[in-house]
Amino acid sequence: MHADPARVMGWVEPVEILPAKMKILAKLDTGAATSSIDAAQYEEFKRAGKSWVRFDVSDRNGGTFQFERPVVRVSRIRRSDAATVVRPVVELGVCLGGVYRVTQVNLADRAHLNHPMLIGRRFLKAKILVDPSRKFTSEPRCAKQPSN
Repeated sequence: MHADPARVMGWVEPVEILPAKMKILAKLDTGAATSSIDAAQYEEFKRAGKSWVRFDVSDRNGGTFQFERPVVRVSRIRRSDAATVVRPVVELGVCLGGVYRVTQVNLADRAHLNHPMLIGRRFLKAKILVDPSRKFTSEPRCAKQPSN
């Protein structure tokens, strides 16, 4: 039995966020454990006694999709200036090339950065190798459609 071969991708690739079928650019970052997405403004609320969050994500063409997701955990990130930032973490379906995964994503203000999403090691491990000399090597094309 052979394991699926790893796919080589560039350090910047388009991804599709499902089920919204929203395409955005993502930086593939092996230095980050968890993925993050540009959602500076979010609203926390309770549903059936559990913590949820409502947030908007904008695509490359200026379209916006509103998500509502349960908070799976809270991430505490220590910044280089020693300040700690607290971010809610949700699960989103992400398609990169032909790889579809539901992955944990923290909500961050990435407006000042070049790419609205960062894909971390938890998504990349065991399937995707990052070649820092390349970018835009694939288009999202996942056959699996999520049920959530």
